[in-house]
Amino acid sequence: MTDQDLKSIGESLKELSCLKSINIDFNSSWNITDQGVKNLCESLKKLNSLQDIALNSSRCRNITSESLNKLKETLQRLTLLRSLHLNFNSCKQITDQGIKALSQGIQKLSSLQSINMNFGFCDKITGEGLKNFSESLQKLACLRSLSLDFTECWNIIEKGLSSFSEALQTLTSLHVVKLNFERCSDIKDDGLKNLGEGLKGMKSLKSLNVNFETLRWNSISDEGLMHFSEGLKGLDSLLSINLNLQKCASITEKGVRYFSESLQNSNSLQSIDLNFGECAQIKDEGLDKLNEGLQRLGSLQSMSLNFRWCKSITDEGLKSICKDLNGLSGLQSINLNFSECEKITDQGLKNLSGGLQTAHSLTSITLSFRYCRKITDNGMEYLMNGFQRLENLKCIDLDFDGCEQITNEGLSNLGRNLENLRSLQSVKLNFVSDWRKSPKEGIATLRKNLRKLGNLKHIKIN
Repeated sequence: MTDQDLKSIGESLKELSCLKSINIDFNSSWNITDQGVKNLCESLKKLNSLQDIALNSSRCRNITSESLNKLKETLQRLTLLRSLHLNFNSCKQITDQGIKALSQGIQKLSSLQSINMNFGFCDKITGEGLKNFSESLQKLACLRSLSLDFTECWNIIEKGLSSFSEALQTLTSLHVVKLNFERCSDIKDDGLKNLGEGLKGMKSLKSLNVNFETLRWNSISDEGLMHFSEGLKGLDSLLSINLNLQKCASITEKGVRYFSESLQNSNSLQSIDLNFGECAQIKDEGLDKLNEGLQRLGSLQSMSLNFRWCKSITDEGLKSICKDLNGLSGLQSINLNFSECEKITDQGLKNLSGGLQTAHSLTSITLSFRYCRKITDNGMEYLMNGFQRLENLKCIDLDFDGCEQITNEGLSNLGRNLENLRSLQSVKLNFVSDWRKSPKEGIATLRKNLRKLGNLKHIKIN
């Protein structure tokens, strides 16, 4: 697309005076400049009935802060706007000045209920830009949903998160918060502390998704997670939490314990997704403490835990994390990733199986033990024995890529065991990283057995 294309779109909109919703996608249109956005905005600001706007200008590299200035003038006229979705991902010429202009555009939109903005890889944005944006949020009393993506905005620091925290404290009606600060490497423990302070008053919050995956392994520690967890303790209405602290390698089992303790009042929580991948200092004790917190979640339906490359975790850790799952009577889906946890053996799978078989309500199991090289055919047999008792199981996704001791015999036995799971509808299996070592006979037997399952709708074997 070009500037002229946007102008033509704008011209075609002029007659649609009753239009309430518009979604325009010019993703990766390198020929579009500020002039094209200006032409479009001139038409949009005449559509006084608009309630929902979505503009995707991701990777339009010639767009600058001037486009956000034109957008400001448009937004100031659209007083009925309820939803605003703007994607400026990888528009690297956008600066704090552009964020400031956009902030001025939204601060008077008193009917605005949903904001979704993506400034990922706009690395000229600093904490000052986030501060300006945060100040405008404080004036949006009707806001229910907030999603912000600042991936690889290197220059956002604690100062920006401090202002954002103050804004959150005023937005007591928010139901959904999604924040992506992935690889914002200057955000450290104080950043999590500020965010935790902002969360404390959000009694209506139902869904929280926060990503602090980092490139600097020592930037976030147990202290930061402790302060963040303090902010979670009063969120009685929370239904879903997704926390990504991958590569925050200063986090230990102590930090996991702080988080676990924050779950003590989360009786309504239905879904939990935790990513501690590559937090290599976490040991078995951390999984034991996490399990204590999970036991309090009587409404839990979905659980996803990632401890990939946590090389201190052993078979005892698997025993701990799946202990007393029968207390979670509503648990339907479990996803566990222990890839590259090289101390895990067949005994670990036996421990895991013993816990899983007590979760009778499970319908979906996803397990990843990639490159856990001590796992053999015996481990697979232990795991399958546990599955036999799960009468409601419909979906299995197993990844044992790089587990070179799993042989033809192991795959054949797997097929015979799966054949007994009559309720299965989907099976996804990944076993071999080197095609030259592929146990073809075992896979052939496996496929033969799976074909006997009358309810099976989807099979993928790698």
